[in-house]
Amino acid sequence: MAPKISVIIPLYGTFDSERVYISIDSLKNQKNVNLEISVVEQSDSQRLYELKNITYMHTKPILSHDKFLIPGLVRNLAIKNSR
Repeated sequence: MAPKISVIIPLYGTFDSERVYISIDSLKNQKNVNLEISVVEQSDSQRLYELKNITYMHTKPILSHDKFLIPGLVRNLAIKNSR
């Protein structure tokens, strides 16, 4: 079997959830690839549901001292939990 490849999908702010589902379906349809898909969403409330065979994490917004989202922390969280 091919080595496992981890695909991280970080989500924060506003995003089109339908596009996220389409992207995940596209990844799942790849042939001869051993994929691990991780989605981490940074938002006040969870927007994605029913992600079968996907690692999913939700976290409240992490803000910098000047009130901007810090997307790097969310990506690092997903990477830390990948295999």
